[in-house]
Amino acid sequence: IWSEAMKTVAKQPWSITPFNYGLKKKTGLNKKGLYNESLKTLDSLWSSKTLSEVNHIRLSEEPECYTSFQHPYRINDSLIVALKTSLKEVPKIVSINGQGIEKQIHAPGYIMDELISYNGNYLSWAEYRPHIRWETVGFTDIVLLQPENEHTVRLALKGRFFAPVVSPDGTQIAAVGYQESGGCFIALIRDNKLIREIKLYDDLHAAHPVWTNDGKKLVFVATGNQGKAMAMISTESGITELITPFSYTEISNPFVYENEIYFAEAVEGKNQLCKLNIETRKTYQLTNATFGADQVSVSGGNLLFADYTSNGYRVALLKLHEQKDLKEKPADTYKWPLAEALSAQETGFRFTDTIPDIEYTRTEYKKAAHLFGIHSWAPVYADIGGETARPGASVMSQNLLSTLFITAGYDYDIDEETGMFRSEIAWKGWFPIIKATMSQGNRASSAILEEGQAPERFTWSETNLDLSISQELNLSKGRLNSGIFGETTYNFSNIVHHNNTPESFYKGILSGLSYRTFGYLYKRRAYRDLAPSLGVNLDLKFRHTPFGDLKAGNILAVQSQIFLPGFFPNHSLQLYAGFQTTNPDQYRFPNIISSSKGYHSEISGNELISLKAAYRLPLFYPDFNIGGLLYIKRFRTGIFHEFTSTSGHTSTTYFNSTGLDLVADLHLFGLSTPISAGARIIYREKYKDFSSSLLFSVNLYEY
Repeated sequence: IWSEAMKTVAKQPWSITPFNYGLKKKTGLNKKGLYNESLKTLDSLWSSKTLSEVNHIRLSEEPECYTSFQHPYRINDSLIVALKTSLKEVPKIVSINGQGIEKQIHAPGYIMDELISYNGNYLSWAEYRPHIRWETVGFTDIVLLQPENEHTVRLALKGRFFAPVVSPDGTQIAAVGYQESGGCFIALIRDNKLIREIKLYDDLHAAHPVWTNDGKKLVFVATGNQGKAMAMISTESGITELITPFSYTEISNPFVYENEIYFAEAVEGKNQLCKLNIETRKTYQLTNATFGADQVSVSGGNLLFADYTSNGYRVALLKLHEQKDLKEKPADTYKWPLAEALSAQETGFRFTDTIPDIEYTRTEYKKAAHLFGIHSWAPVYADIGGETARPGASVMSQNLLSTLFITAGYDYDIDEETGMFRSEIAWKGWFPIIKATMSQGNRASSAILEEGQAPERFTWSETNLDLSISQELNLSKGRLNSGIFGETTYNFSNIVHHNNTPESFYKGILSGLSYRTFGYLYKRRAYRDLAPSLGVNLDLKFRHTPFGDLKAGNILAVQSQIFLPGFFPNHSLQLYAGFQTTNPDQYRFPNIISSSKGYHSEISGNELISLKAAYRLPLFYPDFNIGGLLYIKRFRTGIFHEFTSTSGHTSTTYFNSTGLDLVADLHLFGLSTPISAGARIIYREKYKDFSSSLLFSVNLYEY
């Protein structure tokens, strides 16, 4: 099946759905039909098995959307703690009492692998910590939380540590660490210091370490060339022993209780709970949950675990004393029919067999000879960093060291109805970033050429060169994203008139300098949030023309945006304030601050004040699709009111507008890139009329 489908993809890449066509030609089924047939087969296999009776811990209020409670631990007779994740809320650690009532005890940052442990009266996990400058460099902080008093301790060891767990006596921490060379080791941490690195043999990788009850050894999942195995390492001697042989069966999340290891193992395509006796090395299967069981812990003779349901993981309970007449689970005798069938279809071809056995000589990597690497193109214009995407086309280049970035293409301005050819090149190999931006094309504006007449549209040709040096410092930590940005730019523009350009419109060469400082502080967003629930940013910018043919005086602008929570989850209230003052000469700088929508280039003055308020909210989630062409995730709307005043030498003019947006968040042609498309209607108070426009954006950050 797969070879025929892949051949079709290779031979007919220009067709819209070559993979589907290959499947249809071989099986008579399209992608959806094959999926349904596969599920029928799985259903027939699973329905013949006896399922375990699973008792969920009761919740006082069942979540209305997909929500998971993972890594449950009992901290006393009345409280269970778990990591709660949801589409509409940021991840948080909650406690659940005997009545099923939840209480948030901590809002963490970005937990690595969403893995938390509990031992020695401490919850522990690893949080991602970005480097202050380098985007491809990151660290992890180890965070400890005492759930009963909600006291937290953060250990910033400037390393890469994962899956930390506190020893039973609470005196030290074990974690999985990685060296810059990629080698894996077990890290032992005491008094906020790394005291020992225990290197694993044969380039093994460790995952999910847990302490034995005596605090002298660690049990972990070892991954090597032959699959996975349960292993145990002595923290005193550093000697590692295998408890189970290596196999390609998935195992995860061990928990040691007395002389047994409880863990999750893949059984017939689903994770189930098993226990392994450390002395006898015998394994027993404990559950046969409907959709799978994982993340087990033991307390007071009861097993707590995460039971998977169609609406997310739920905390479930299993009593150990009821587990009677357990049969030993045979080792390496299980056969998975689906995997066997797929394996039988393989031709036996191995790509590694085609590589000639040549011992290559090591040569110096010449950076100058490897500056360019074209990697993608897009039917939109995306600037460096993917911060914006507009109609047009672009091609992008990035070298292997991620130090030189190049974007070139055509950029169409929907508001002006004109386009420009653009190219951007950024050097990020030093602490400050050096960037050059070049553009050439047409621009458009409108002006009242005769008194009493409506504004008339005109165009001109413009060639621009911007040279900048900038630096952004990422200060994010925990659940707060924050940073500051500074930039100095030299601007060069050559303006040439068209036939319809007014003679009074400036022309010639304009040179100037720009200075900008930007700072932000945002609370972490939930997946469905339309904006941060809390946040603020501040933007300062100054431009002047100390040299050049045209003199534009100077312009100073300050603007700020505040994000506040709405009345319901995922709603957002956004407030904006901007002030701009300019002292024009032969040329007037374009506005820096954001002004009221619907007036385009009309707004101009020596002093501008802009105030905005917007309320955005999701309407509904249709989960609607038309085959593989269109998938609509969400409809959302937003209302806004905007006030802008412009002041000249003698008068003040007001440009106010009120509007409504209706937007659909969707995907096209089965691509993962999120797209937003919709419409906007605006009431312009100055002209007492309505205008409308189409909205379109591409979110390259989630690509």
